[in-house]
Amino acid sequence: MNYKWISDIVIGLTETYGTNDVYSLCDFLNIEIIHVHNNIKSNSYFVRNSVGDEYIFVKPGLEYTEERALIAHELGHAILHTDLNVTFYCMPLCNKCKLELQANQFAAELLLVNIDFDKYAYDGSTIKSFAYEIEVPENLIELKRKRNC
Repeated sequence: MNYKWISDIVIGLTETYGTNDVYSLCDFLNIEIIHVHNNIKSNSYFVRNSVGDEYIFVKPGLEYTEERALIAHELGHAILHTDLNVTFYCMPLCNKCKLELQANQFAAELLLVNIDFDKYAYDGSTIKSFAYEIEVPENLIELKRKRNC
């Protein structure tokens, strides 16, 4: 799939607000981040209520890298899927998978918007050490690298 449109949205977003920090972007966009224990299997989820209030729910106690990636993913739903609300979780699986892939690509683009992959390839770092250094999960680095190839 071609996700250039997602990259274009991320570039516009980061240029508009001058940051790719997910916490700052949520503040700018009036999306409240709530740390809550819940009984669902996911570590995070996005909700838009009937009056347009938006929330990202995140399980407390996650490592910074994981929490930031999850918030970036949920922010992707907020920005890319503006017609979604709490009924998102009831959608057929095939549509949900497509939307999840888009949100993952958004997270990769957002967290890696300023990363120079040529430098990464040049210094011979492994993906694991590179991920640790920049505090981005390996799977998002792989997504971004695949799109750039």
